[in-house]
Amino acid sequence: MPTVTLHHKSVGNLEQPKKGRIRYWDDTLAGLHVLATPTERIYKARFQRPNGTKIDFRIGRVEDWSLSDARDKADKVIKAANNAEPGDDPQFKKLKAKSKDETFAVLADTCLESLSLRPSTEKNWGGIVKNYLVPRFGNMNTAEIDRRMIRDFTEKLGKTKPVQAARAFEVLRRIFSWGVETERLRGTPFVNLKKPEKVMAADSHERERTLNRAEVHAVFHALQDPRFTAGGFDLYIRLLFETAVRRDEMLKATWAEVDFAAGFFTVGQLRYKSKRPHQVPLTKAAVSALKLLKDRVREKAALVETRERLKSARGAARDTLEARQDALQKRLKECEASGFLFPGPKAAKPRVSPQRAFEAVRRHAGFEDWTLHDIRRTVATELDRLGIAPQIREAILGHAPDKLSRTYSKHVPLLEMRRALEKWSAKLDLIIRTAPSVENFEAKEARA
Repeated sequence: MPTVTLHHKSVGNLEQPKKGRIRYWDDTLAGLHVLATPTERIYKARFQRPNGTKIDFRIGRVEDWSLSDARDKADKVIKAANNAEPGDDPQFKKLKAKSKDETFAVLADTCLESLSLRPSTEKNWGGIVKNYLVPRFGNMNTAEIDRRMIRDFTEKLGKTKPVQAARAFEVLRRIFSWGVETERLRGTPFVNLKKPEKVMAADSHERERTLNRAEVHAVFHALQDPRFTAGGFDLYIRLLFETAVRRDEMLKATWAEVDFAAGFFTVGQLRYKSKRPHQVPLTKAAVSALKLLKDRVREKAALVETRERLKSARGAARDTLEARQDALQKRLKECEASGFLFPGPKAAKPRVSPQRAFEAVRRHAGFEDWTLHDIRRTVATELDRLGIAPQIREAILGHAPDKLSRTYSKHVPLLEMRRALEKWSAKLDLIIRTAPSVENFEAKEARA
């Protein structure tokens, strides 16, 4: 952690790490420092509570504060901390000013840092705060934000992005609730405040969407396109249909979570939504898809094809094929060494988002009003149609049973889950093979 002389001309150019964080300590004012992360530089003041705990008080981003103002603020914070009586908390009281001089951006940042959120939730909330809430409320005093402002903001955003408006409304509500819980705020403007009807309706519709059988057939027909088979996206979609796990739980899965011998996929405790491990029996189709991924069959086939074409290639075409061969060999080696089912561009890390490939599939399938999470609801609906008991369906989805059931029964119906998923997998195969016609499907289903 370097100690430097902070200067107003150079503080905005302090080096930012590619990962992790660096603290640049001011040699003019002890305690003041700039915290540099891959995305921002923040002025902070370090002080010590009466009980000995060291606290880093956030002042604000380097772009929003001049160096002289940051030093003045840090000096006040540190002096107030040094003069605090036992039991006083300068960070908590914001130097006894509470919300009077606290902007929404500061409150939101402190809230997200304090809450214990899953990594995916933290990422989603952070994006909502950065893209929607801070541009509108960031520099406002939290005490100035009222019900009308929130309602107008939600209605305006809801005209073009109703689902994002609903999410932003909920994140904003949670930030204010946290402010009240921690006594940073004296009240919340969300008391009896509801989402606008259009936003609520759009949000509700999004959560209820399922794919009918003709749509499922269209999706798998679209996935036969080489652009999806080459990247393994078709296998990713098939595994979502076979296991009913959430999109990121499969996307960031590791081979350590796959047990071929026992036939189970276990989502780790730290990655699962309810913060407990979730075990899913693997169907025969799921095992086949996983073995294709494990053995990198498609990458090897592409490499063999490239080598065959090289035998007769000449000139510039040969140079292109040689470059492709080298890239395929390197990628294959990296993927085989990777611990992830779906390695990202850098194979040592998982794929971050399937959104680009998913949007292409939606266009190719001929309908775009669905999301990857709709697959999970679709599987649950089809399990009901197959007559699977509700408790087995809920176990497959990984939903925790009610408190009374958890108290008196510790049985996990893995055998019943396996039978139910195999039954669904057979039905899925029939849907994929059958033309999207109710009459054709029912006729084939009767013969099956």
